[in-house]
Amino acid sequence: MKDNLHLVKQHFNVKIYRIYVKYLEHYYPDQNWIEVFESCGVAFSHLKNEDNWLSIEFDDLFMTAVINKINDDNFAYKVGCFAASRSGFGETLWAIGRYGLTLNQIYHTSYKFAAHLNQILEFKIEEAKAGLISVKIRPKVEQLTEREIKILERTFPHILSNTTAYYQSLTKIKNAKLAKVETSKVGESEYRLVIDYKLAHASTTVKSASVIAGIGTVAFFSLMFSNLSWFAVGATTFAAAAAWLIAKNSHLKKVIRETESHLDSLDENYKSLIETKGSLVRKLGEAEAVNLISEQLIGTQTETELLQEACDQLTHKLKFDRTIILLKDEAEKFLVFRAGCLVDNSFQAMLSQIRFEIELKSDDPTKVSNVFRNKRSILIEDVNKHISTLNQESQFVLKASGSRSFVCVPIASHKTSYGVILADAVSSDRKLDAEDVKVLETVGRHLALTMDNQKLSESYKKFVPFEMIDLIGSKDLTEVRLDQGKELEMCVIFCDIRGFTTMSEQMEPADAIAFLNSYFGNLAPIFVKHGGIIDKFLGDGMMVLFKDADSAVRASAEYHQQLITYNLNNRSGGARQMLAAGLGLHFGKVLLGPVGYAERMAISVVSDAVNLASRIDGLTKRFGIGSICTQELIDKCQTATDYRIIGELTVDGRAAKTRLYELYGHLTREEKEQRRESSGLLLELVASELHESGSYDRVLNTLVSRYPNDPVVSYYKNLRDSKVRATRKAA
Repeated sequence: MKDNLHLVKQHFNVKIYRIYVKYLEHYYPDQNWIEVFESCGVAFSHLKNEDNWLSIEFDDLFMTAVINKINDDNFAYKVGCFAASRSGFGETLWAIGRYGLTLNQIYHTSYKFAAHLNQILEFKIEEAKAGLISVKIRPKVEQLTEREIKILERTFPHILSNTTAYYQSLTKIKNAKLAKVETSKVGESEYRLVIDYKLAHASTTVKSASVIAGIGTVAFFSLMFSNLSWFAVGATTFAAAAAWLIAKNSHLKKVIRETESHLDSLDENYKSLIETKGSLVRKLGEAEAVNLISEQLIGTQTETELLQEACDQLTHKLKFDRTIILLKDEAEKFLVFRAGCLVDNSFQAMLSQIRFEIELKSDDPTKVSNVFRNKRSILIEDVNKHISTLNQESQFVLKASGSRSFVCVPIASHKTSYGVILADAVSSDRKLDAEDVKVLETVGRHLALTMDNQKLSESYKKFVPFEMIDLIGSKDLTEVRLDQGKELEMCVIFCDIRGFTTMSEQMEPADAIAFLNSYFGNLAPIFVKHGGIIDKFLGDGMMVLFKDADSAVRASAEYHQQLITYNLNNRSGGARQMLAAGLGLHFGKVLLGPVGYAERMAISVVSDAVNLASRIDGLTKRFGIGSICTQELIDKCQTATDYRIIGELTVDGRAAKTRLYELYGHLTREEKEQRRESSGLLLELVASELHESGSYDRVLNTLVSRYPNDPVVSYYKNLRDSKVRATRKAA
């Protein structure tokens, strides 16, 4: 395997990754870590040579791969602890540090070891005294490319966490309590680590052996840097022997201490059993509550209902004083208030005005934005102790909230982060704890998965008309079968753009698609608004179904009105042609069901009613009007009034003539009045044509003289003129 040059830059020494691999093999022995290492682009044999290095880019790939594999966001911290343990150091180094050095000597020189292993961080001692050391850490950005700087900014929290854990755990060498490490940001990219450690009894055994300590220091760090001279070997041997004698003399005291410790341990074990019993009872109750909450979440319909249900259930079932949910906005720049339970009006009003910036740069892990970004929960057991560490804005929010103790957990799935849940104690003296965090994290995951499913369902709805699934009697898409055809009475509407074929010939394919999407995006929602079901898009047209005839008539009127607005906003000016569209409507029996075969099917309607609506749509161009419907639709209407008869024609595919009406609800007041006035004469004209009476020409002449601009009148005039010309030509 050939290593990529950009992955083996001189950033981090391979000794660091030996520790990583050693930790992983110790705690996760069932995984193939060689394979994981090499999947990041570098051969595992690269670790054999201590003079080899790996880049920040490799570090990012490796850490991401490992964290995804073991699902542990605290991996870097745990490795830092492991590196400072007996297993991490190895027996020789551990013995030298344990018996040959003081804690002061270990801490005051350990930063040199860290600086030796990486070339992109500068470690500088600001203060060093007994029991305390202050180290400033600064990335050497001047040595990195822009890409590497961005990677370092993203991965620096892991590096800082690892370093903090290492310094915190060095006291284990002396069997002392963990050091207290405070991390603070002191510049744009500089951090200060203040390590406060206490000298433990283990260090007193070397007070009489200052010579051993001096030699041990040399040997300890010579071994670390693998530059062990003969002097270091001798010093190491001498130090170990001396340390053994000192340890032997203290063995008896150690046995006494261990016996006393054992008695104390028995007392602690008894107390622990009592606490465990209480904890199990609590966990059982919490598990039942979480299951109930999960069931409630599954049954909700909209996102708003889902979020409010989650807040209500968390507050009432898990006994939090208050629960709040913040979600990312559409631009994914801020977290905003979306739901809450037992939130008073004044605080809710304030929350509604506050936006928490998602990309806020902060090394403070208790920031709400960090919970969202890093998917890592926070627990503040005592707000009063914590509040002084926050900035003024955060202090203001917490004071206004009246919170005494709170938890914030992410709402996140493996796909995406949606927001955060905040639960707190306000009126009660309850202090929230780690168990509350675990329970809320479980609910947060359930909530995220439910939101994933809702978004997936919404995506399906873009391609599958779910209303049609309901009409055939299925609960969801998985239950649809090919034998589920169902006969219903519905209104079928066919709609298309006049002259689109000619228009599209002058467009590039991409422009034609963009135009259609713009047109449908503005006009199609009109049908849905009135209860229509869009069955399919057919090039420049669409087929829509309505269960109610009056709703279909209202939708057709608003459709034409919206088309006028669309033309003014999108088609006016330049050489762009104003759009005209025709709608054909018919009410009749349709067969609704899945069509296709087992592996590929679509839910649609087939019937004579569908064919008739399509043919009528084509007649709108002949008559020069917007919408034409059949007698069957008029018969089903209860409230429609803006219609008039325009003729009885033989439609392709039908032997009998079909009585047709114009729907003119979209016209201006003057145009509507003319349509009403002309309707009686048109009815007489149609009747005379059917009965071939001599009054046909008289009625038509009257219509032409009164309504010369009426498109239907013009149609009949042109039809008569063409017949006269044909007769003369034949004569």
